[in-house]
Amino acid sequence: GDEGDPMVLAGKRTSNFDTSLQVWASSPGTLGRSRIHKRYEQTDQNRWHARCVHCDELQVLSWENVDFRLQEIPKVELDRMSNEERASRAQYKCPHCEKYLDDQQRHDAANRGEYVAKVSNVIAKRGFWVNALCSPWLSMAELVEEWLDAQGDPMLLQVFVTTRLAELWDEGSDRIDAEVLL
Repeated sequence: GDEGDPMVLAGKRTSNFDTSLQVWASSPGTLGRSRIHKRYEQTDQNRWHARCVHCDELQVLSWENVDFRLQEIPKVELDRMSNEERASRAQYKCPHCEKYLDDQQRHDAANRGEYVAKVSNVIAKRGFWVNALCSPWLSMAELVEEWLDAQGDPMLLQVFVTTRLAELWDEGSDRIDAEVLL
């Protein structure tokens, strides 16, 4: 029968065992309906901060700092470019020193990073967050092409936002317009 919330039930069922460790892992899901996000908010809220290879500043690698570097391309030529060609130009731009990081430098920055807790007065509940910009297995071109391909398709964009950016999907907000960003 229905005993209630499966996450709560799983936690209760471990109370009979000699363990104090419970691990809950998931993409964040949809704003207002995400149970994993609610749990994360009850933790010390660690986020992975990369350390720039140029200026040594710690930072969360953020999608808003992905630079497509398409400003100098005439619109006529830009309109003929495939998403793959557009994506191949993208690099991460450090918001502190404004230098570009290629894939190897971005991976090195992520490897030199550390978790930084947002909440200092929570000790027993640890929460950890990291997005795909820190992944050593994904190139910037792969991520950007995936994002470009998702434009105009809310279901694909939702998957990108929740699984690659590790952010909550807000069904009610205005979506980023690819042409404006480009």
